[in-house]
Amino acid sequence: MTFRFLEPQQLLHLSQLFSLTSFGAFRLKESMSEARLPRFPLWLVSLWLISTSIAAQVVDVSLSLATNQIVVGGTTMLTASAQIRADQRGTADRIFSWYVDLVNAGAVARLDSANLQKPAADNDPAISGRGVVEGANVRGIYDTFMNLPGAGRDAPVVLFAIPVTGLALGKTEFHLQPGSRISGLMDDFLVAPAAGGDPLTGGEYTLAVANLDVVAPDSGGLPPFPVSIALAGAPANRVRIAFPVTVGWNYFVETRADLATGSTWQQIAGGPFNSGQADVAISGAGQFFRVKAIR
Repeated sequence: MTFRFLEPQQLLHLSQLFSLTSFGAFRLKESMSEARLPRFPLWLVSLWLISTSIAAQVVDVSLSLATNQIVVGGTTMLTASAQIRADQRGTADRIFSWYVDLVNAGAVARLDSANLQKPAADNDPAISGRGVVEGANVRGIYDTFMNLPGAGRDAPVVLFAIPVTGLALGKTEFHLQPGSRISGLMDDFLVAPAAGGDPLTGGEYTLAVANLDVVAPDSGGLPPFPVSIALAGAPANRVRIAFPVTVGWNYFVETRADLATGSTWQQIAGGPFNSGQADVAISGAGQFFRVKAIR
């Protein structure tokens, strides 16, 4: 187990927020000066808080993308925010600490954990972490808001922002959940009451979901165009696919046997078909076609 120690001033702040008088076998005395306060491991503080906190979902957690569609190789920003629930704001001081996992359900996009930012948090290396990369996921991201009065009370506060890069065509879903993988950390959220006393805990993650669509490089403003299909004549079993063309664009015809999940589009050989038509042999009982324009 890796111990993370609280400095005396951090412990003083913590004790003031929660009006704590003891941590396990240790006792804080009002007459004790800051310099004489011992350094307590964070895991001990967390365990103490767990044993006396009020379990409930007191924080609404949300996840949003700057844009929900990017091209392969493109980047967008994924932002996690949190706010104390409306029925708890009147008696709350702030979100004191948070500890979450960021889960990436697909392989079509990459979370750039090296550039994860926590702009509103304390970012104290002794009591914060940027997460542990586990496959496509980033687990155990945590920090505090000791230096941000009212954090997450009157307005949502940003937990972190992380760049997302498209790797391949397809869709993926990102979601947040209570943190894991960090020894000694337990509660996902601690909320400090304004009047002191036991902290409130727990996040509600219904809105902590974001969906991303990674697409081919877009048409850059090319308007939709009609596509027609007709029998091509001899030889048999051929169709002619026709469409208008625009200078500067390359046109490819793609086909697939059905539209069921698992079937993929396959490019017809001979492209690009910049003349505006393609004669294609038909194979099988059924066949679907589409035309893709790329600049």
